[in-house]
Amino acid sequence: MKEIWSTDSVEIIKELHRNRKESVSLTLLGPSVVPTFITIRSVLKDCGITLVECEKPKDLELEGDLFVFYRRDELSLMRGFKLEVVRQASRFFRAVVPKHIFEVQRRKFPRVFVAEGSIATCAPKNSRRILRGQVIDVSMEGAKIFGNLIGMTKGSVLTPLTLTLCFEDKRSDAVVINIAEAVVVREIRVEEKVELSFHFQSEDIENYNVRPLILSKGISFDLLKKYIQLRILEQEVYG
Repeated sequence: MKEIWSTDSVEIIKELHRNRKESVSLTLLGPSVVPTFITIRSVLKDCGITLVECEKPKDLELEGDLFVFYRRDELSLMRGFKLEVVRQASRFFRAVVPKHIFEVQRRKFPRVFVAEGSIATCAPKNSRRILRGQVIDVSMEGAKIFGNLIGMTKGSVLTPLTLTLCFEDKRSDAVVINIAEAVVVREIRVEEKVELSFHFQSEDIENYNVRPLILSKGISFDLLKKYIQLRILEQEVYG
């Protein structure tokens, strides 16, 4: 999944300087370029335009649409941007500083968008409050919900969480999934409401020997897996 990380020129230049200082290896991709590692040499001004200067393999000719990707290990994701090369020599090239940097989330599991009738009901840990929100999408590792979810922020734990999922606005087609525990990993405020992305705690555990213990708490992942497989099949067949 690709999302815009920043369009702020100051933030983008700061990110480029960080990559330069840390000697981050950037992967260069293009229609006429095999994946190639490059590094940032400097960020400079030339005729009033801010440019990024990069080292490249000797005599490599760059042309066409070019993209750069690099890993941010501490965030478990990749970032990237499009390059507009304005000058190149044998061992380096200069490009206009990108207008935006995007993030690429590396998903283990496919994500399915669900209909507006899909509802999440949850209770914050150690609270008797019951919150409801609209489910936007769901996968085997988590889901995204939107609504007036008071007090929910990154790191909040939901115990329990119930997802009522339907497709093409058919309430009769609804599937109810019970999740014993989930944790909020991202929040986006939209006026008085909030969009939350959260992970099901069991799918964060790579040791599947603990899976029977998790399932005993009432997490019906087999049902969720079957539901997602059916939805993906319908999307592939009907568009």
